[in-house]
Amino acid sequence: MKAKIKLNKSNCCSLSNPAQKAIMNIPGVYGVTVNSFENTAEVEFTSETNLAVIKQLLIEQNIMEADKFKEKAQNWDSPKKIEMANKFVQFIQKNSLFNKELDIIEAGCGTGLVGLNFVNHVNQVTMIDNSPSMLMVLEEKLFEQNLMNVTVIEGTIDDYIGNQVDKIIIFMALHHINNIDSFIDKCYETIRPGGELIIGDLLEEDGSFHYPEQVAHNGFNLNDLNQNLNSKEFKILKSEIFSSISKNNREYPQFVIIAQKNKA
Repeated sequence: MKAKIKLNKSNCCSLSNPAQKAIMNIPGVYGVTVNSFENTAEVEFTSETNLAVIKQLLIEQNIMEADKFKEKAQNWDSPKKIEMANKFVQFIQKNSLFNKELDIIEAGCGTGLVGLNFVNHVNQVTMIDNSPSMLMVLEEKLFEQNLMNVTVIEGTIDDYIGNQVDKIIIFMALHHINNIDSFIDKCYETIRPGGELIIGDLLEEDGSFHYPEQVAHNGFNLNDLNQNLNSKEFKILKSEIFSSISKNNREYPQFVIIAQKNKA
């Protein structure tokens, strides 16, 4: 049996040899090829072990990151989350053009509650997430619906190395990204001239939305984020509050930004 495993990006390149040795030491593994550029390891193994055992051992050694959404993935598609995603989709469909000539990416796609709405309206959808558990749910949907124009990537936007695309969409995932500047730079590089980066997320809050979980950002100041995008040569086409989430007996406003890359 053979499987490709995503390694911890922070140490993959510097620890590729120890990673290879660690994987080879697992009973049942007989072949390992580490790709430092892709931060992956191709592992060949017998029935003496299985992929779950291999991944758990690598997580314990900090060679592979734990899946933070492992316990949430199967029940992720709640009526509340579906309604929230649909509001976002409806807003951007009214304010951004989608047609059969377009290629789009959804970063932080989760189980596909947003991106799957565009499969029949564009040429190609690339869906990216760093949670194997979320992607497993997504891939079940793709199989059940026989969707052929969807590519799934386990990782982040940095792991996308294909052609430029027309739009990148990210919904309720930007607050999980540590380095916002790096994310925007990669998006600018990946989007075709005249294409769009579409962001939906939480307005700045006091940390109570995710409490007791800690995330990289407790929402965003809309003006600051717009200025950041402008500084990286995106033109703001739309920036407004479009909805809110009821949680903890209060309302948490959500915003949408549609930012266009320079056409020239």
